[in-house]
Parts: sequence; C-alpha cells; structure tokens
Amino acid sequence: MRRQLTRRAFTLLEVILALAILVGALAVVSKLVELSARSALYARYHARAIELAGSKMAEVVAGAVPLDVVGAQPFEQDPDFQWELDVADGPISGLKLVRVRVTPSATGRLAQLREPVAFELVRYVLDPDYLASVTESTTADESNGFTEGEGR
Repeated sequence: MRRQLTRRAFTLLEVILALAILVGALAVVSKLVELSARSALYARYHARAIELAGSKMAEVVAGAVPLDVVGAQPFEQDPDFQWELDVADGPISGLKLVRVRVTPSATGRLAQLREPVAFELVRYVLDPDYLASVTESTTADESNGFTEGEGR
C-alpha cells in the first residue's frame, strides 16, 4: 500500500504568484499615493491663489489700489504668485467691472508646474470718480439751500 502524502507547505509556483500579486498591488497603491499627494499640493496652491486674489480685490474696493489696468506684478507677501488688474466700464454709469487674476510668477518656484494654478476674481466696484462727482453735486445742492426737510 502506498502512503498518501499530505500537503503541508506552499509550492514554489504559489509563492511566486503571491509575490507577483503583492508587487502589483504595491505599485498601484504607490501610484495612488503619488497622485493624491500631487492633488493635495495643487489644492494648496489653488487655495493660496484664491486667498491672494481676495486680498487684492479687498485692497481695490478699499481704495488702496487705484482702479487702473495693471500688468503682471509680483505679490510682496508671496513672490511665487503675480497679479494683474483689468478694469472695464460696468453696465451702468458709476460701476466698474474689476478683474483680479492671480497666476504663478514666471520666476517663482511654481513656474514649472505641469498644470498651472490660476484664479480670477470678478466684481463690480463703485467708481471713485463717480462717487466724488455725486458727493460734489449733493454738497452744491445743500449750499444753494435745497436741503431735504426744509419748509415743513
């Protein structure tokens, strides 16, 4: 009679197949980690561009930056980014259409990105010249004695 052999170990073929599956899974996982790290970095750059555009638009609205067309200028607080300002007439007199565009600076460390990070913020802003003329005409009316509420 023959004794039946019981199988207690893996064969060489099974070990090689398991290692091949493990190596393939590690390759896929490492690629996913690389893609997610790059996406997180681009999200950080994009968030910074949004923050800088909002800051520059606030300066324009506050009057710290005049309503004139400005070419590419680097940010003082972050030289890796630059900003541009475009001003156009709005749909009614007294309004200006203001566009603030933030892009990576040509000389900064973000200039060599595969996918450029850019953000544009558009807003209507009161024209300071129009506001001054309205204020002057109101002041002139008051000096001529045409103030509201007189004669009641």
